[in-house]
Amino acid sequence: MGEAHSKDGLFYRDTRYLSRLSLSINGTGLIELGHDTRDDDAGFRSDLANLRLVDSLGTDFLDFELHVRRERVLFDGLFDGLFDRVEITNFGTRMAELDLVIECRADFRDIFEVRGADPWDRGSTLPPEFDGGTLRFGYETADGRRLTTRVTLDPAPRFDRGRAHIGLSLPPKARQEILCTVQIDERPVARADPDEGVHADHGAPAPRQATPTFDEAIRTVAARMQSRIDRTARIRTSRPSFDAWLTRSSADLAILTADLPTGPYIHAGVPWFSVPFGRDGLITALQTLWLDAELAGGVLDFLAATQARTFDAFCDAEPGKILHEHRNGELARTGAVPFHHYYGGIDQTLLFVVLAHAHWTRTGDRDRLQRLLPAIRATLVWAAEYGDRDGDGLIEYARSAETGLRNQGWKVSDDAVFHADGALCASPVALVEVQGHYAAALRRLADALVDRVDAAFWDDDPGPYCIALDAEHVPVRVSTSNAGHLPCFGAALPQRLDRLPELWCGLPRRETAQPVAFPSAWAPQAWAAGAPFLCLQACLGIEIDGPARQIRITDPVLPADIDWLDVTDLRVGDCCARLRFRRKEGRRAELEILAADPALDIRLETARGSP
Repeated sequence: MGEAHSKDGLFYRDTRYLSRLSLSINGTGLIELGHDTRDDDAGFRSDLANLRLVDSLGTDFLDFELHVRRERVLFDGLFDGLFDRVEITNFGTRMAELDLVIECRADFRDIFEVRGADPWDRGSTLPPEFDGGTLRFGYETADGRRLTTRVTLDPAPRFDRGRAHIGLSLPPKARQEILCTVQIDERPVARADPDEGVHADHGAPAPRQATPTFDEAIRTVAARMQSRIDRTARIRTSRPSFDAWLTRSSADLAILTADLPTGPYIHAGVPWFSVPFGRDGLITALQTLWLDAELAGGVLDFLAATQARTFDAFCDAEPGKILHEHRNGELARTGAVPFHHYYGGIDQTLLFVVLAHAHWTRTGDRDRLQRLLPAIRATLVWAAEYGDRDGDGLIEYARSAETGLRNQGWKVSDDAVFHADGALCASPVALVEVQGHYAAALRRLADALVDRVDAAFWDDDPGPYCIALDAEHVPVRVSTSNAGHLPCFGAALPQRLDRLPELWCGLPRRETAQPVAFPSAWAPQAWAAGAPFLCLQACLGIEIDGPARQIRITDPVLPADIDWLDVTDLRVGDCCARLRFRRKEGRRAELEILAADPALDIRLETARGSP
């Protein structure tokens, strides 16, 4: 795969502003020794060493005599961009005269082009500009925007055809630091003033304030990340490895969260889907709602503001439908792809109602509920009039235009829904999990709908539920994870960085020592990061009634190998509590209330039928 279609690069608003930022020493590449991220995901670190090289004076250096420490942090504050700090140490016994080369490229490709979309009439690439220690790349989009990437190096380099050469003299045991600052900018194309002439500058002005140092940047980003992490980082246990999983999940949620005018919104996943998705935002907000109601509020407000109000076949919009995906790249803005505001998903509209009800129950926020009521009513009208296409009581999907997604559940690839013989399922399709969402959204009809789902989807072979019904209402007899969604509406140590991927390959346990991640799985991904918090809520049996200021705990159990678990600063309205769960016999747990506001009603209950 060439650089044009590589997923690597610095992306902003669905555009790749930097396609290459590579480092070499005296014409040789580097050996990676290891890499990791900070615990708070605020920065990335890697350790590298030289391959055998001859320096600028002809001295022969063996492998591993030069050590390179590289640290990166994404930054938004005075500007949007990237800090890249390179520290080189000479562990050899001789003076090293080095030519360090940093190669920069900026192709300004739209993310859909990077992913393989057919070429289209691109805008205009501007010639690179060099000024002191700064290299500028520019591009004018087809819809009149000027994009700029400014790369500044300290110490100032000598530029040669996109390559920055920095000469270093390093005595034995000495080290030197090089700082690379990448600033990106997007703005409308300025029309030239005939009285002032045309300026060659790409349109990104130099910063009006002093550029922060690397350490200042990392502190700023770390503080922002910590404030986001704190929203879910309320659980500690007796098992450090379990805590590491929770810490990574909280950090991943933080790095995926964007602060929009409507409030926080969790983006779907890295690398291709760092944008608002309806389904992903709603599910992740449900997973973390008991700990973080603020995220759910932001998700609801954004999706209500972007709800479809008219028909538009190109973007699969129907009145009342909730947004599936929102993109801001050139292809989306100009209509080359339908994803600027795209509604071709079957589940997010019903999940919106589910989250709105859950948020009201959790918080008692009557003002927000009143604001959301028109959107809620519109979603239910959509379900009855457009979602149930044939009046059989089930919700189906079918794309309105060939440019839309063929499959519109959480598995969206063209071949995601197929019969046991491999034949693709014809639309409209009724997915099994979507009926569970519908039952949750329409509680007064839930019992009848559950019976309808059991009759239509249950299949002893392969069992238990088939994935869908096709256009002829024929069951699609394939076993998948889709049916696993139904109980919600009626592991991690082998993984790198303690991070769950979005999904695994379907390999039998007997064939592999540990779960194998799907090659194109997103990591981090929103609901994979939210999963441990939903699992813990289920284990601990915690339900929160915001209007009644009540926490109900039913038959709590603890995960394996955990002796105690603390939940700190669990907030209900203006009250908070600190709870401890201790193992009794087996996995059963006893509750200890360490602290609680007097106005908070905490109840320990036993489910009917429990021993």
